[in-house]
Formats: sequence, C-alpha cells, structure tokens
Amino acid sequence: MMRSWISKTRLNLGIKRRILRHPVVNEIIGSFIAPKRLKLPRVELSYFTGGKVEQVTLLMLPMNDWDTPYNDLAPLCALAAAGAPRRLLEVGTCRGQATLQLAANCRQSRIVTYDIAAQAGAYFLGHPLGQLIDLRIADFTADRERLLGE
Repeated sequence: MMRSWISKTRLNLGIKRRILRHPVVNEIIGSFIAPKRLKLPRVELSYFTGGKVEQVTLLMLPMNDWDTPYNDLAPLCALAAAGAPRRLLEVGTCRGQATLQLAANCRQSRIVTYDIAAQAGAYFLGHPLGQLIDLRIADFTADRERLLGE
C-alpha cells in the first residue's frame, strides 16, 4: 500500500526512485507486512534532497515531550528547503516549534498553520520569523477545500 502510494505520488524533487529503494522505506514497509521493532539506519539529509540541501538551521532543539523530535525536524526542514515551496500548510500548530523551524529554512515560503487552541504558536509569536507565518485559530476542515484549491 505505501509503496503503491509513493509510486502514484507526484514528487517534485525527483526523489521517488531513491525513496522506494532506500533501506529506511523498505524497513518501514516491511514492518507493516510483518510487525516488528524497526532498526533504521542513519541517513544523510542529502540522500532525500538530491544534494540540494546539506544542512538545515534549527533555532532550538525540542524542549518538551510534545515538541517535534529532532530526528523528525531535520529531515522535514531539509525536504521543505530542497523543494523551495511558495506555500506551506501545517495543520496542528501546537506551540509552533516545527512551524518556526520551517520558517527559518524556507524564508521564501508563505506558511499557513491551523490550530483550534487559542494558545497555539507560542514559539513563533513575537519572533522575527513570525511575520512569515499566518496562524489561523480555526478548524481546518472549514477552509480545506478553498486552501487545497489555491
């Protein structure tokens, strides 16, 4: 299922073939077929970004259990930076740590982020990069059709 989804997905970075052959993906796909504990190898960021991004900027490391883990932030920011998107959509801002990291690595992007909690975005509110982020305290499902059609 995952392998067919990746095959059908239009990836703009020319990385589809590398993803399908990568041992991490094969290990994850194998764990769906026969549940087991994953033993994932260490991967350089450039493997997934086609050499476009060798390093990312992380303004802060996760401070709490609910913050996005470092091992997720680095590849997320590298993929976003390599794609150089004009727009990024995040659903579920929480305190906004991942949002702030995306803003630091994709300064050319307009970031729209949704959360239903009034206290969302504490990490980027008041930060200079916060001006790149459009925080919407609302239910994403209400705006989904309009946003995905842009």
